[in-house]
Amino acid sequence: FVSQDVRGRFGSEGVDYPVFGYDGWGEHQDGYDTVEWVAAQKWCNGKVGTVGASANGITQNMMAPSRPPHLVCQYVAVAFSSLYHQGAYQGGAFRKSLVEGWVKGNKLSSENLKEMRSHSDYDDFCRQFDTELVAHRVNVPVLFLGGWYDIFNAGSINSFLTINKKGDKGARGKCRLVMGPYGHGRSEDLVFPNTKYPKPVGMLNWFDIWMKKDGKGIDDIPVVQYFVMGDPADTKNGANVWKTADDWPVPAKIKPFYFNANGSLRPRPPKKKGTSLSYKYDPKDPVPTIGGANLIITKGPKDQRPVENRSDVLLFTSKELKKPVEITGQVRVKLWASTTAKDTDFTAKLCDVY
Repeated sequence: FVSQDVRGRFGSEGVDYPVFGYDGWGEHQDGYDTVEWVAAQKWCNGKVGTVGASANGITQNMMAPSRPPHLVCQYVAVAFSSLYHQGAYQGGAFRKSLVEGWVKGNKLSSENLKEMRSHSDYDDFCRQFDTELVAHRVNVPVLFLGGWYDIFNAGSINSFLTINKKGDKGARGKCRLVMGPYGHGRSEDLVFPNTKYPKPVGMLNWFDIWMKKDGKGIDDIPVVQYFVMGDPADTKNGANVWKTADDWPVPAKIKPFYFNANGSLRPRPPKKKGTSLSYKYDPKDPVPTIGGANLIITKGPKDQRPVENRSDVLLFTSKELKKPVEITGQVRVKLWASTTAKDTDFTAKLCDVY
């Protein structure tokens, strides 16, 4: 087992700016060089697999498009596929807690923070950290492990989708995705039952398939395995179970719900048109983030009532469900809004009430 510090960190020489800037498929390819160095050692049989989570998963994503000849497979956990879209500017809004907390917490060069702040628009600088754009170059199978409460959950899904469908022949159709009720580390408050991810998707099993068996056994692993979350005490209504699928998103019926001025959330459009709701935003008392898919601040399932009871939050609630409902896939909100502020951001959150 070989572990390498990226350039400018701990035991590695050089500078750590820009972060991940030397690990990609462009002018600097440190990941490529490391794989090929390992393969050339007398104790190596010429087959190299890589594994890692978070930053060590990101460096794998960055390295794969450089196509090291001796790279056989990868096991990537909780990593972004695009620094801009999932790391620095989710939905176009600067992720202050993540970016500032991560850069300062890891004592990275302050230039990294200045650089990220200077690229609020998706530009050429950001594209060099977007591995989805070069998914067609990846030529090895990858297992992506993500979590519903992980800050990079979209990265795990998007990496799988782009490489499994658009990758080179060595990767296309051979990747796998596992999405569990995990955070970026331990989630908080609720403890879901049956959370251990299903076999046979362990790292050693994945490596055995590709490094010892030349792919034999891959058909025994479902293409997608995902955990359906629910009330941890519910063991009868299809909640807290693992399901499998041949693709993502899974086949589902799109069900629209509509905001109503009386605070209800209904499956039919409001009869009265032209109604609106408003709230007053005080930048000195911003709405706090409680739980969710985060890294630095609290993550995982949390009681949302302290947020819902605020006067600067609009709340819409459906009728009590008469039968179990599974919501799996992307949740989207179409919002017609205006503001008197010079600049503002809108966020929406879907909560399970029980």
